[in-house]
Amino acid sequence: MGMHRTSKRALVLVGDEGPFLHHLSDIMESGGYPVRLALTASRALVESARPDVGGVVLELGAAKLQSVEVALGLRKRPGAPEMIALSSMPNVGQHCASLGIQHHLSQPFRVAELFALLERVVPPWPMAASSTTRQVLSSILRPITRSSALPRQATR
Repeated sequence: MGMHRTSKRALVLVGDEGPFLHHLSDIMESGGYPVRLALTASRALVESARPDVGGVVLELGAAKLQSVEVALGLRKRPGAPEMIALSSMPNVGQHCASLGIQHHLSQPFRVAELFALLERVVPPWPMAASSTTRQVLSSILRPITRSSALPRQATR
């Protein structure tokens, strides 16, 4: 008999910066989290309504994405997944509180901080990457910011 995965463990990663989100998605998946990317507000609302989604990681203040509307739309849904905001805005805690977002990380943040918060909100699959894997990732990666995920410019 196979293992049943009935818990809500998938994450929806929402933002408007493709390279940053892909980098962050790779890190989260290596830590044992299935991740769905959403680069638009409408896609974020569709993906977050899926039955296996346990959390939404939202890039708060994303310029091209209506992140406030996404947060408010999710807050109105009964049984909506937990939201985690990522932001470099000052007073991010106050912004999150006004939007009904209980969890946030200020950029730049360390991978260990991200995994610690994710584990409190949405525990990884039992067969997922071990805490040792997460510790190794945390020790080799520098703090994550939007610019750290962008390709380096060649110098002459």
